[in-house]
Amino acid sequence: MQRERRVIRILSLLMVISVMLMGLVGCGSPDSEGVKRIKIPGLTVTIKPKPQIHIEQNEPEELPDLGGKSTIEFINHSGQTALVKVLGPTRLKIEVPDGESRTVNVSGGWYFIKTRYGDAPSHYTYTRGEKFEVKETAQTLWSYYITLHPVVDGNYETFPISPEEFN
Repeated sequence: MQRERRVIRILSLLMVISVMLMGLVGCGSPDSEGVKRIKIPGLTVTIKPKPQIHIEQNEPEELPDLGGKSTIEFINHSGQTALVKVLGPTRLKIEVPDGESRTVNVSGGWYFIKTRYGDAPSHYTYTRGEKFEVKETAQTLWSYYITLHPVVDGNYETFPISPEEFN
């Protein structure tokens, strides 16, 4: 009997892993923080979404010289306006309204972003993203896409920061 339970738990775990690998994690509803929990008797799998960074390689083309030829597109579906500070060889600030995206040109090098969310100072929240490298050569341009909202299977770590750290 105990062996059968163990086999059922292992099969359940394998099923959850295969569902996750196939991208069919739509089962279960996210809580208020976007966390999904898949429950199987004797096992709970927690999936915490985080922002996504996606990178594409492009053929060189003529772009206006605004600090570099590679691009970062910020996509905001957070429910709030976001003010993004791009910190690296190219430094800039860009406001990204909720439901919209903005693209900036950057030169190659190491970057991180700081983001302020909210429409009123009394409700602002702040985050800092992990470092990422923008690669740039004469033969290759790169396009980076960063969501400013959590997504399932996201791969870009962000951390809460204070208003002082943002400024």
